[in-house]
Amino acid sequence: NLATAWDHHRAWVSAQRKCLGLLQTPTLKARGRASDAQIGMQPPTVRLEHIALDHGARFDVRAQPGERIALVGTHASGKTRLLELIAGLRSPAHGRVRLDDFAPGALTLAQRRRTIGFVSPRSPLLAGSLRRALTMGLKSRPADEAIVDAAQRFGLQPLLSRLGGLDGSVAENGRNLSSGELRRLLLARGFLAAPRLLLLDDLDAALGPDAPALIDRLTGTLGATTLVATQDLAVARDMDTIWFIDDGCVV
Repeated sequence: NLATAWDHHRAWVSAQRKCLGLLQTPTLKARGRASDAQIGMQPPTVRLEHIALDHGARFDVRAQPGERIALVGTHASGKTRLLELIAGLRSPAHGRVRLDDFAPGALTLAQRRRTIGFVSPRSPLLAGSLRRALTMGLKSRPADEAIVDAAQRFGLQPLLSRLGGLDGSVAENGRNLSSGELRRLLLARGFLAAPRLLLLDDLDAALGPDAPALIDRLTGTLGATTLVATQDLAVARDMDTIWFIDDGCVV
């Protein structure tokens, strides 16, 4: 036990040193920032030009404004990495990503929040009210009626009843929710955010037979440019286009 405590202590010291070093790094001036007028209010065109995931072959693909695309492939084929590139959470080792004419990193925080919705089982869920869980990350909180409507739209009425409404308590990381309830909550949150670019990463696994209808309800209502990483062929068939990913490449 003493050895374990010492190991945790040394890990904390190392992490503290790295954090302090990062905080002392001078801030770089942002270049090529997109203005609100330039980024527009419509669903963007998504272009991946000469992209390579890890050491795979390079490829070029394009998603048209408002197009709904399914990313299909085996586990570890590169679906999540591709979504993270488009969201600006990763930088491509080769090639470039463009939302209309801008790299994702050229968007300000406010523009990113309005433009991109990235919904994943790993999306953060902090302890607090159900209202907070459903509206986390939104620029402005909708009226309670709109929040309840979104929750009911994605099958969360039983959860509302069980927790006692929007003031009910959600545990850290949704520990008091089932995996299906958690995913439905994330779909409702994505609906309330109303992004112009919607990225869904493997949400259908715990939704059961309702997955195609729920995901179609979200993607069909928003009208956003949409990319859905899925293992469910019924979900994929509801999309406009399917990109098959094999060994880090859209083939």
